[in-house]
Amino acid sequence: MTFPNLVGPIPGKDAWVSISQIDFSDLTYVFTFKPEVGDLAASIGRIGLIHQPLLQEKGESFKVVSGYKRILALKKLDKEGFQAKIAKEEVNELKLFLFTLYENLGTRSLDEVERSTVVAKLIDQFGLPHSKVRDEILPLLGLGRSDKVLDLYLALAGMEKEIKEEAVQDRLSLEAVKMLAQMAKPERQKVFPWIKGLRLGKNRQKGFLILLGDLAKLKGLSPSAILEDSRVEEIMSRKDWPPPVKAQMVEEYLKGERYPVYKKAKDEYKKAVKELKLPHNFSLNPPPYFEGEEYEIKFKFKDKTDLQQAISYLAHLFKGRALERLLSIP
Repeated sequence: MTFPNLVGPIPGKDAWVSISQIDFSDLTYVFTFKPEVGDLAASIGRIGLIHQPLLQEKGESFKVVSGYKRILALKKLDKEGFQAKIAKEEVNELKLFLFTLYENLGTRSLDEVERSTVVAKLIDQFGLPHSKVRDEILPLLGLGRSDKVLDLYLALAGMEKEIKEEAVQDRLSLEAVKMLAQMAKPERQKVFPWIKGLRLGKNRQKGFLILLGDLAKLKGLSPSAILEDSRVEEIMSRKDWPPPVKAQMVEEYLKGERYPVYKKAKDEYKKAVKELKLPHNFSLNPPPYFEGEEYEIKFKFKDKTDLQQAISYLAHLFKGRALERLLSIP
């Protein structure tokens, strides 16, 4: 069992507590992200509070240990107070945090931001070593045992609210979060809207940020300055292009700036393909990034006539100069 000396019943007493006595600004034990209490408030309004919250004394007020959403729901219902269990101030804080963690894990799955908050609080607030959190807390959260994973979740914990919201909605990869965390906050706040606005999928976000970072270093500019180029602004101003098209065009522009030889080869390839005048049933694939020498050509046919026409085209292609231009592309 994880932390055997810190698991077990919480000593305390039952008491009636006024809502006004709750210190909602003290989130020592809270890791819920964007609590939605509408349905819970409706339930409590109908059948009352079934499970009493756990609080900790804080002078004349109280910290919420567990039951944060329940108390918010009671507040939404304009209740004056509620029955709670009160833990004394001297009760070990780590024990209280682990209590609410186990309680939550027993009833629901934590989202990505909540997991990140748990690991960050245990390290930064309660002083646990990284190795302890990696080996004993990550498995509890269903995250295995990995320094890399721990670093990703710590990076997410330090992000702004809007970035966390994208991560919770599964629209932002943790790899992208880690790369954004490496930027200064003002720069990150300029770059992040581009990822969101272009609607880049999770599989493309890391590549986009790597490409942007490489180009920024190459030109001695900030990543945001690269994206403020007039050519990018021209792409984004096109009202007839949906976000996926704009994303593709912006990525193509960045690749062209980062790899000018590739851009030149691609432009020459487009011209050569146009000269080839491929029949509708033909397709041509160049070597990846034009770094190889092998081209792939395919064609479809449904009868002998189609096949004969394809053979005739290939014979014509072999004799023409357009093929030579295609094969001379670096």
